[in-house]
Amino acid sequence: MDKLNGKEDSKMGRILVSLVIPVYNEKDNIEELHEEISDVIDKMQNFDFEIIYVDDGSYDGSYETLKKNSIFGQQS
Repeated sequence: MDKLNGKEDSKMGRILVSLVIPVYNEKDNIEELHEEISDVIDKMQNFDFEIIYVDDGSYDGSYETLKKNSIFGQQS
């Protein structure tokens, strides 16, 4: 039973962890960061993760890199 909303959860016992990553002119680092975080997450059990990238008005193409690499809008 989910204590927050009283609903039965099919992934009973799993904890949702949200990673919020600010991005400002990090075009050259986004892919490597995402790969490294994904590698760590894949090794962890009993956790569900979501990675949220927040672009704060980058002018170097960071947003376009997120979108182009399908990092934008997907869950790990």
